[in-house]
Amino acid sequence: RLFGRRNGTLEELQVSSPFGQMLAVLTIQPGGARLETAERRVFAAADAEALMREALGYELPVTRLASWLRGKPDASARV
Repeated sequence: RLFGRRNGTLEELQVSSPFGQMLAVLTIQPGGARLETAERRVFAAADAEALMREALGYELPVTRLASWLRGKPDASARV
């Protein structure tokens, strides 16, 4: 399950198991991104995409994910 929330410039995405157990929390704010896993491992990077490359080993376009979760086009999307 995915749960996202936004408070001003702070965005948070929580990934949970189907039973509600928190698997990871991704926090994005100006100047950096932070990922904390259920095992309390913490990763940090200058931006969310760099963080995903470091933590997962592949690219994941998380900056557009928040808009997708809200059912809205990303501001940079061309329609």
